[in-house]
Amino acid sequence: MATVYDATARGKLHARIAALTADSRPRWGKMTVGRMVAHCDLHLRHSLGEHLTPVNKPIRFFPLNLLIIYVLPTPKSVPTMNELREPVSGVFEEDVERLKATLEKLGAVPRGTRMPVHAAFGTIGHHAHGTLAHNHLAHHLTQFGV
Repeated sequence: MATVYDATARGKLHARIAALTADSRPRWGKMTVGRMVAHCDLHLRHSLGEHLTPVNKPIRFFPLNLLIIYVLPTPKSVPTMNELREPVSGVFEEDVERLKATLEKLGAVPRGTRMPVHAAFGTIGHHAHGTLAHNHLAHHLTQFGV
């Protein structure tokens, strides 16, 4: 299973991020490309413990949380959690660079690190955070055709 802790998988995500443009349009959903980039950066920062929010979702319970992370595909047009929304800076290239830097920062978190409680998935381990981050970012990149 792909994870942001794998340099090859991270490199593929970087290549896909680099293919985005300020004019990229979604294949589904209402999110603009700028909002998606900001949202994905916020999600990665959440996994780093830099943006903590309350856990109040029913999917935080084992084994449902791990089933969703490791087995089930991410459905299209799932509403974005209010806790993981962020205003767009307005400078697309800066937002993209911030996303790429945050991806590298999360990718460098050592195995065995105690990870923060996820707002939607509750207490999950290092590997689950890495897999979720990869899958979430890949889902949104696919949303924008890259």
